Amino acid sequence: MATATPSPHAAGWTGITVEAPAVFKRNGEYFLLFSGNNYGTPHYAVGAARSKSPTGPFVEDPSDPILPCSRMTKTFGGSCLMGPGGASVASDGALVLHARLG
Repeated sequence: MATATPSPHAAGWTGITVEAPAVFKRNGEYFLLFSGNNYGTPHYAVGAARSKSPTGPFVEDPSDPILPCSRMTKTFGGSCLMGPGGASVASDGALVLHARLG
């Protein structure tokens, strides 16, 4: 089972919920995408961690969450994408996820 080590900077942003893990390999490293926090709030976001091995340990990105509501409002005309989750990477490198305008 893969393990992730939260960075001191981001510790706690996920609250008690971490879900929807997806692992992909790029340039010899493994990346873990996951969702965290309360789905019904603007705090629910996508995080990332990286590892040299598909089984970990994964180290969380110090800028997590990488896809919070606050980073998306400019893209969507002031509306926030609520509940971004289920993140994965398509074969062409595009980030794919589900969300709703909030």
